Amino acid sequence: MRKEKKVMIVTPDKKLLKQVGGALLPLGYRIAGECKDGAGALRLARMLLPQLLVIDDDLPDQKGLAIGKILAKEQVCPIIVFSSKWNYGVEAYQEEGLLVVLPKPMQQEVFLQFALCLEAADARVSQLEMELVKLRKDLENSKWIACAKGILMAQKGWTEKEAYQWLRHTSMERMISLAALSQEIIQQKETAKD
Repeated sequence: MRKEKKVMIVTPDKKLLKQVGGALLPLGYRIAGECKDGAGALRLARMLLPQLLVIDDDLPDQKGLAIGKILAKEQVCPIIVFSSKWNYGVEAYQEEGLLVVLPKPMQQEVFLQFALCLEAADARVSQLEMELVKLRKDLENSKWIACAKGILMAQKGWTEKEAYQWLRHTSMERMISLAALSQEIIQQKETAKD
C-alpha cells in the first residue's frame, strides 16, 4: 500500500481541478486543500505543507507563477504551474526550489511525468539536506575532539595518538560520546582559567 501524499490545487477552473485530482489519485495523492486565489494559496500552502502544489496561472487576484515563485523560494514543496504562456518555463527554471511550468491545456502523461520527477527530486533534496546536517555535526564534533586532544597533549605530555586513545577509552567507560567528553575537557580547562 502506497503512503498517501497531500496535493494542494489552486485554480478557479473546475475542469482543471478534476483533471489534476483524478490524475494524481493512482499515484497515492489525495487533495488536502484547494482554493481559487493567490492570497488563499499562500496561507493554505504554508499551513498544509503538501507534497505537491498545482497552481493555475490564471487566478482572479494575481498570477499563479508569482505565487509559485514565492513558495518555491520558501521551499514549501514542489510546484507545478499550468500556464497558457509558453515562455514562462525559461524564467521559472531560474528560480530556487522545485518549480515547473507546464502548458495549458493539461496533458495528463506530461503532467504525471513531471509530478513523478518532482517527487523524486524532492526526496533526493531531503536526503541531501539530512546528510548535510550530519556532516556539519560531524565537523563540529571533530573540532571539539581535536581541541580536547590538544589540551590533553599539553597537560599530560601525550602524543596525539595517546590523547585520542584516552578519549576513546574514557568515553566508552563513561558511556558518553567523544564529542560530549571533549566538551567537558574544554569546559574544565576554561573554568580552571577563571
